[in-house]
Amino acid sequence: MNRLPAEAHVYFREWRRRSHEAPAINIGLATGLAVVVLLLLALVAWQLDARAAYGVRELPRVVYRVFSLITQLGSSGYIFLLSFLTACAAALAAASCRDLRLREGLRLLAGRALLVFAIAATSGIASQALKHLVGRARPRLIDNMGAFHFDPFSFTSVQASFPSGHTITAFAAAWTLALFLPKWRIVLFSLAILVGISRIMVGAHYPADVLAGAAVGLVSAWLTARAFAGRRLVLEFAPGGLVARGQGLIVPSLRVLAGAGKAPA
Repeated sequence: MNRLPAEAHVYFREWRRRSHEAPAINIGLATGLAVVVLLLLALVAWQLDARAAYGVRELPRVVYRVFSLITQLGSSGYIFLLSFLTACAAALAAASCRDLRLREGLRLLAGRALLVFAIAATSGIASQALKHLVGRARPRLIDNMGAFHFDPFSFTSVQASFPSGHTITAFAAAWTLALFLPKWRIVLFSLAILVGISRIMVGAHYPADVLAGAAVGLVSAWLTARAFAGRRLVLEFAPGGLVARGQGLIVPSLRVLAGAGKAPA
């Protein structure tokens, strides 16, 4: 285990490199998109939130049970655990490897796991900050408080409806994994959408909370990924946007460890 700190030092050394490659963010475009999202949130909240909160109460119990299972996909706990264990295991394997290409593949795997962990952390922080800043009452309180009751700076769970944390986690994870698994992009985002829908179906959030969660998840993932790409840690900037480094290197490295392949050339 004493090799792990040395391997971690490699990543911290790379992280300290100042970024000179990051293209400037188009402030005008970002502002325009933010205005569109806010207007869409207002429209969804006005037209759908109360209807959805009352409508899900009429659904059969079996529907609730099904979506209660689906909603667990948006839990951040397993993402933190899996990404942390993957990063540690890959870093330890890399530290014990003498083949340079094999070591590079394992370090890339560890770096990708660290990116997933970092994005889960930053999106989670954004989720908690917004929830307690806004303080929107959850749908189960609609009979007493209505659909638009806000108690800013509240720290109770029943006043933490906006935005949906599970949806933030699901969309942040889907966007990140899609960078490395582009062929699975449709599946990943379909699962994220299902998680968002599930939060409405189990009565935990309004539609506007879910829409906001998707936006926050995507933005927080993108900003964190830009920080990694600026240091060329597992990602880099390309004319088409962010791209993953070392594509085609990790799977052969894992096959070598499993004794089912040769070291990547």
